Amino acid sequence: MRSKSFFSLGTYLLAGFFNLLYSQQLPVLDLATAMDHPSKIALSDFIEDITYLRLETTPECLINRNPEVILLKDYIIIRTSQKCLLFDRKSGAFLRELGLYGKGPGEFRSTYGFFDETSSIYYFIGWNGNFLKYSLDGKFLSSLDIPSYSGTLENPSMPDRYTYLNSNLILCNFMNINGLENKSLMIFDTKGKIIKTIPNRHIIKNVKTSINTGTTSFHHFNNSTFFQEFYNDTVFMISTEKTTPYFILNRGKYRPPYEALWWDFEKRKNIMYQPIYLEGAKYLTFEFYYVFGNSPHFFAIYDKTSKSLKVSENVSGIKNDIDGFMDLTFKSINASGELSCLIQSQDMIKWFDNNKDKSKSLKPELQALRNINLSDNPILVIANYKR
Repeated sequence: MRSKSFFSLGTYLLAGFFNLLYSQQLPVLDLATAMDHPSKIALSDFIEDITYLRLETTPECLINRNPEVILLKDYIIIRTSQKCLLFDRKSGAFLRELGLYGKGPGEFRSTYGFFDETSSIYYFIGWNGNFLKYSLDGKFLSSLDIPSYSGTLENPSMPDRYTYLNSNLILCNFMNINGLENKSLMIFDTKGKIIKTIPNRHIIKNVKTSINTGTTSFHHFNNSTFFQEFYNDTVFMISTEKTTPYFILNRGKYRPPYEALWWDFEKRKNIMYQPIYLEGAKYLTFEFYYVFGNSPHFFAIYDKTSKSLKVSENVSGIKNDIDGFMDLTFKSINASGELSCLIQSQDMIKWFDNNKDKSKSLKPELQALRNINLSDNPILVIANYKR
């Protein structure tokens, strides 16, 4: 009996030792401390080079509010809520519109599904809890029902964000609209079969119905998929086999509780919103919002080599000390590690008007952007992390 108890205790201590060893190896990004001790950050701290590309402007391809970039090897996808436009990467020429907003056959409700870089298929959100799949040549391929989808107010069960695990598997999170959603994440295949469900352990009764978006972020790096939920400091790597802690973003006093999903607008002003991570081989950057002092907008950079985290206020972009042109904040990254963002024509015109002397020292290709018109499409900016 004594021998058995000793064995059990030994096993327990050994397991605890390995858990401690594992937790010590897990990177911890101390955001709470970095927030309290902000740094000055410039693009040259982490960016190697910057290129600018004019996108063709015609009545057929006008880019309206809140555009997002999906940068591919040969193409550029610019999406807004109701348009998805394809441009040639080399020349910036407009090629075609992908899909069409509307309620007709093959027409979508929203562009905010996802693009699968592994299969080059765009998944638009349909009107009936489904995806509409399009190829880059503009052809409608098929419709795919989203499993477990329920759009009723009595028993809502609706995903918020989607991404890919591979060319055959899709990952999504679920909004906890009425506090009773029992699913957190779901993996399903391109035939609509559920492969894996991760349960939601935050069932909260008697709360007011609230649709909350952007509380979970997905990102890709090194052929792996990662996620984080806004109330949890841990970023996880996910596959069909397991969910593994990847790093910890220690937000300390800035981390919102799960109940913040149902807070009113005034109270929500004091919570940190979910970051979107742009990860490369050496650096991981992200911007986030938090009403703190005079700035609700911050930028953070983590150097994987030195294991150091810096945070800076980010009102109008990170200081551009590489080419002396406009300050920038990159919004997306592709599978090849290329960063991208857009500069609106009115912002560029304003910069040239306010920086007449400074603009004279710009490279000729940047000075050529001076002739941009107010009605022109945005300028695409592409950059690479330092190696």
